[in-house]
Order: sequence, then structure tokens, then C-alpha cells
Amino acid sequence: MKKSIYFIALLPPTEILEEVMAFKQEVKTRFQSKKALTSPAHITLVPPFKMTDDKSIAMRREIAAFNHTLTPFLVHLQDFSAFPPRVVFINVEPSTALSNCKKAITQHFYEKFDVETKDNFPFHPHMTIAFKDLKEAVFPDAWAYFQEQSYERYFQAEAVTLLRFREGKWYVF
Repeated sequence: MKKSIYFIALLPPTEILEEVMAFKQEVKTRFQSKKALTSPAHITLVPPFKMTDDKSIAMRREIAAFNHTLTPFLVHLQDFSAFPPRVVFINVEPSTALSNCKKAITQHFYEKFDVETKDNFPFHPHMTIAFKDLKEAVFPDAWAYFQEQSYERYFQAEAVTLLRFREGKWYVF
């Protein structure tokens, strides 16, 4: 049975998706890093995992059921931060509601589906604008540039989304 790669995330509304895409385009133009352009702006809740395609229909149903129980909450995006030596991102202010959402979807996900995922890092919510292909030698310039920028937005998180990797890009599934 064929397996595809998926992940579960929060996506912001269209206006913020477009603003974050503009930051990713700027990273490509100024710092020759384009890998972040392969996905829409998002906050990862369940990192990438492999799953057989036949399970994906059940996964979509489970996510829809989960979303019916999700109490909407406010997400605060505040300026930029980094994970040296390659990652620049929009900082997502931690909140109890966001942590509870991550915990609930993760628990729900692991109870219902037997899939392999690597969730080895503490939850540090963020929206990546540059990563893997940002050269270490260029990182200081990219970080200096974005460190000087200010950015603040709020959005209401109302649903989690399943994304699937296909033909080199992530798509809402």
C-alpha cells in the first residue's frame, strides 16, 4: 500500500497567508532560500508522518470531528525569531489555548491512528519563513534583516488542517 507524508497544522486566514508568503518571497529574493515556499503559512501541531493513503480518508473524517469539538481561540503573531543556524520565523506567542489544542489533537491522533512521526522537540509555535536551504553563511544577514522588522497580527483559530506532501509541495488535503 502506498504511503504519503502528511502533517497537521493551524492555518491563518487568507490575509495572513498572503503576508507570510510575501515574507517567504522576500527571503527567496534577498537570501536565495526558497524551501519555505513549498508550504502555506502554518503552525505545526503534529509534525510530518507517513500514512497509507487508504487511511487518509478516515484521518480527514477524524479531523473534521475534532474540529467540531474545538473551541475557537485567539492566536497572536509577534515579530520574528530564529533557530540558528538556518531557521527564521514569525514568532507565535504561546498560550494555554494553543498548547491545549496541540495536546488534544496529538492525543486524538495517536489514539486513532498507528503512524510513525518524530515529535522529539518541545512545542515552540512559529511560522517558518526560511529554513533548510538557507545557507549558514547567509543566516546572520537574514536574521539581522528580519530582527529589525516588526510584525503583529491576531487571528481566530477555528480548525486544524491536514496537509499532504505531493510533487515537492504541501497541499491542504
